[in-house]
Amino acid sequence: MGKQRKNDAYSLRKADILLISVIVLVSVFTTFFIITGENDKGDTVEIYVNNKIYGEYSMSEPQEIEVKNGNKVNIVKIDDKGVRVKHSNCKNNNCVNQGYITSKGSNIVCIPNRVLIKVKGEGEIDSISK
Repeated sequence: MGKQRKNDAYSLRKADILLISVIVLVSVFTTFFIITGENDKGDTVEIYVNNKIYGEYSMSEPQEIEVKNGNKVNIVKIDDKGVRVKHSNCKNNNCVNQGYITSKGSNIVCIPNRVLIKVKGEGEIDSISK
């Protein structure tokens, strides 16, 4: 019976090594996909106000866009980090707190000011095309 415990302990070590190997492999593949995911970077930004196109801007050209909708104002910043809402006079500022977006299909929404910011890119498939 003493020998049985020794074998169980050895089996447990094999299982531990296998588990560690699986975790390392998953980590390597995850890191690879995160690094290669840079290809999903968008190249244009579309800004909508009240569901109507307000403007289309290049992500390669740093700029600040003041988006006005009556007395509601959003300042959209495009730079080498991506696109973000730098300032909004809405109450909750969720759009400002969202930070930068860069990937095709990403968006920022400011519901109180009725502003939608979309990152677009070449080869993007929209939900209708799927």
